[in-house]
Order: sequence, then structure tokens, then C-alpha cells
Amino acid sequence: MSELEDGFGFLIHDIARQITTAFDERLKSYNMTRSNWRAILYIWRTPGITQTELSDILDLSRMGVTGLIDRMEDKGLVCRKDDARDRRIKRIYLTESTAELMPLINKLGQELVDDLFRDFSDSDRKRTFRLLLRVKDNGFSLLYEDTGKEAKNRG
Repeated sequence: MSELEDGFGFLIHDIARQITTAFDERLKSYNMTRSNWRAILYIWRTPGITQTELSDILDLSRMGVTGLIDRMEDKGLVCRKDDARDRRIKRIYLTESTAELMPLINKLGQELVDDLFRDFSDSDRKRTFRLLLRVKDNGFSLLYEDTGKEAKNRG
């Protein structure tokens, strides 16, 4: 059977869904919703990200991200700051208390990855990561380089 017949896209989607659901469970006791932790991780990786950029990454409407950031700001998870060059743009940052949660979130994420790869040898695990990174790079090429689109965010 070909990879398409085996359902490569379904396989990747199912794995992603399993990972996010398992991570939801691990963060539930910290009152962290999926929307919250996903936004927090991207803001942590890209401090000062704009709402528009976050909207694209999270695949949410601009209005949806505005509401999400409003709620997160009300909870003290993030703060908005004016852009130094354009007052219309608001940049998003983690609050100090949220930034202090990052070691815990990273620890729980690493434990999840370790659990997912529990039956893998170290070399198989590293090889799987390398191969998936190659697939991701090829996907990036399909989306941006081959079509001449400008890439805003490779992550």
C-alpha cells in the first residue's frame, strides 16, 4: 500500500490529537485550557508576538485571538504592550507569574514525549525526530518556497 492509502495525513493528525489531549490532561490540574497553553507556548517561544501572528499560528480568527488574549490578560497570564514603531500594533508577552510556570510546562511536555517514545531506543527516537523535521521542512517548501510566498513564521 502507498503512504496515502495507509492514511499518512490521518496518522499525523491522530498523533497530534492524542498528544494535545494527553497534554490537556496533564495541565488540567493547573487550570490551564488547551487554548491557554498553546498560546502561552507560542508567546514564550516568540516574546512580543503580535495578535495577528498568533492568530495565524493558532489558526484562529483575529477576533477569536483577541477574545482569547482578553481572557488570558484578565487571568494575569499575559500582557499587551504597544509596539515601539506602530501604535496600532499590540505585542503580547507572558507575565512574570506565567513565565515562572514554563519550567513546569516544559517538564510535563518532556515527560509526555518520553512516554510517547517509551519503547524506542535512543537512536530510533533521534532518527524519528530527524525524519519528522525533514517532513516539516518539505512541507514548509511546499507552502512557501515553491509558491513564492513570503514566510512569516517557520514554526
